[in-house]
Amino acid sequence: MNVPSRVLFAEISGPARWLCSSVRRLIMTIALLAVVFFAGVVPALAINAPTITHVAGVAVAPETTMYSNVADFQVKGNAEAGTTITLYRNTTVASTTITSGLGVWTMNLVGQPQGSFSFTATAFDTVFTSEPSVIVPVIVDWTPPGVINRVW
Repeated sequence: MNVPSRVLFAEISGPARWLCSSVRRLIMTIALLAVVFFAGVVPALAINAPTITHVAGVAVAPETTMYSNVADFQVKGNAEAGTTITLYRNTTVASTTITSGLGVWTMNLVGQPQGSFSFTATAFDTVFTSEPSVIVPVIVDWTPPGVINRVW
């Protein structure tokens, strides 16, 4: 068999040349549309951050520190229905639950340590994880004050 020692290049002309340039333009258009879709549409489909509404039976007020004088208390909130809510105490996962059909969630926190904490929550809908909720500062102090006997 006789194999040539050099490669020959052929120039594409006529209808084949038009077809190649059309395919190249189509591929570039699809790539551009993919970039636009993932940069613009996907964030619009993401879920909203959950809201922490109650800590230890008291409604959360904006920019207010919440208090619990017991180690076991409830945290309640709202989010999109059917999402998985993860509650964080600082950066530690405190609890996880799933919202009801009405978008309400409740977590019973048991044996919480004493201290000053920042509680946040995220929601997950099997595709997207939300941004964290607004931080809710909580002070847990379940040690009763000491009795002082004073004789006057």
